[in-house]
Amino acid sequence: MCLDEVGSVEISGEATLCFDVDGSGFKGSIAARDHTCYVITGVKCHRRAPRGGLRPENEPISLAEDEGHLGQPVLFDVHVVDCDIGEEYSLQRVQGFNGDICTFTCACVNFTPDQVYRGQKAEVITKQLLGQTIASKRKLVCVGNINLMCSHVNKNRNWVL
Repeated sequence: MCLDEVGSVEISGEATLCFDVDGSGFKGSIAARDHTCYVITGVKCHRRAPRGGLRPENEPISLAEDEGHLGQPVLFDVHVVDCDIGEEYSLQRVQGFNGDICTFTCACVNFTPDQVYRGQKAEVITKQLLGQTIASKRKLVCVGNINLMCSHVNKNRNWVL
């Protein structure tokens, strides 16, 4: 974990992300290189349509839309919690791709899985990570290195003297 001068934190380590069957969200953990553990969750947010509702003619079509290589483009609101001290961080509208594998490649998050699990193996990993009740809803598990740059969540807390 690295803090910068504006209250952002950089987290690097190995992530295990368990995705919902319908791609609407994910939950998981990050084992950071500095031995800090984090919980990470993401909820799909709606993509904004361009003004006028149509893509401009001169705007390039992405690889994902053109050939289906990367899957469907998707945006997630991501929430990260430091398990040791309870600090919370967030990222809004993180760009990624849902498909056979789920990836994030944008300025604030970089995640491409080294391993992808489905079926029984995915269910076992999900049960170990998230518990029995959540395991039945999640059928895709992606494991790989992740780099995040996220902002601290400010909470209104009462002062205690």
